[in-house]
Parts: sequence; structure tokens; C-alpha cells
Amino acid sequence: MTLAAAGNGNGARDIERLLLKPKDAARALSLSPRLLWTLTHRGEIPCIRIGRAVRYDPCDLKEVVRKMKGAPGQVRPETEAEQIGGAAARSRKPA
Repeated sequence: MTLAAAGNGNGARDIERLLLKPKDAARALSLSPRLLWTLTHRGEIPCIRIGRAVRYDPCDLKEVVRKMKGAPGQVRPETEAEQIGGAAARSRKPA
């Protein structure tokens, strides 16, 4: 990803972003920020902490996707509805 940064009056130049903020990382993975944080907290998605800031390495995100794609029968992360509903959502019997 690139980020336009103001130069010294000569116009904008592209700067490669080495780390992503949680909102940008969630957008890159097509996840909600809440689900990204849940997966991060479980240790399924690595993050980098700089002081209180949490950042994500795009290379790590690509590796997570690659592993999930290549792992047959891998347990999928809970959906957001299951997280919100908790055990009640998992224990409902289909009609």
C-alpha cells in the first residue's frame, strides 16, 4: 500500500506503508475491526505493538491468508454473529 505525503512544495510523492493501522488491516482482510481484534487476541493474526499503538505488517496478513487457504479442514474463526450471541447462538437447534 502507498500513502501520498506532501513533499517540499514539489507536489505529492508515494511512500510505502510498512505497517497498517487496525482499521486499514481489517479493510484489507475484509473483516470488521472487532473480528480482527478477536483473531489478534487469540494469536491467530500477529500484530506489532509500538507503545500503546497496535499495527499490522502487510506481509503477516498475506501469510495468514495463505495459511488459511492452504489448510484443508482448518477450523474457521467464529462468525461475528456467533461471537455476539455466544453459547446461545451455538446451542440453538435448527428448526
